[in-house]
Amino acid sequence: MANVAWPSDRLYLPQVLTWGEARKRRSSGEPVIGGDEQVSEVAYSHRWVVEMTLRPVTFAERAQQEAFVSRIARGDNRATFHHFQHPAPYGTARGTQTLSGALSQGATTAVIAGATNGQTYVAGDMIGITTTASYALQLVRVVTGGTVSGGTVSVTFEPPLRASASNGASVVWDKPAALFRLAEGSWRQTSAPVETQPIALSFVEVLS
Repeated sequence: MANVAWPSDRLYLPQVLTWGEARKRRSSGEPVIGGDEQVSEVAYSHRWVVEMTLRPVTFAERAQQEAFVSRIARGDNRATFHHFQHPAPYGTARGTQTLSGALSQGATTAVIAGATNGQTYVAGDMIGITTTASYALQLVRVVTGGTVSGGTVSVTFEPPLRASASNGASVVWDKPAALFRLAEGSWRQTSAPVETQPIALSFVEVLS
């Protein structure tokens, strides 16, 4: 098994990107005597889901794209990539950042140290929190930001941590990557006699 980093070459930048979430829910069913069904989320079931199309290119460049897709199509290989539309926070927090305090599994709030006073995180920023899981970096989205004061900033995020995180663990803000597999075991590309068409790929986040 190998974790294959997504190439930075423009050949592999998505022409169209769809990024979303999948969460499993359980329902108690609607009571016979009235009232509403009770719905709850299955703990730690959240997965990022992604669909993308790779841009049409020359036939020679298409061969390179196909070779890379063949690598990640292998069942025991995974692809690692960040949210291509949000490679860095829209807030101003930068520098070498770490957790100030350990986090338990299921945590949705973190105190982050290492940025400069006055710098910020804002809602929508994507960051990676280093956990104790086998694939250590968990990609999360800031839902409530804050301003660095006294060397730290508190943020809330989703989804909850699937594994605990240690005090001093790294917080990655520059292209934090999640781990994905192709959603299907097959893929195909289409071309006309004089031009290629985009390759469409679907991914679901995996934990290892």
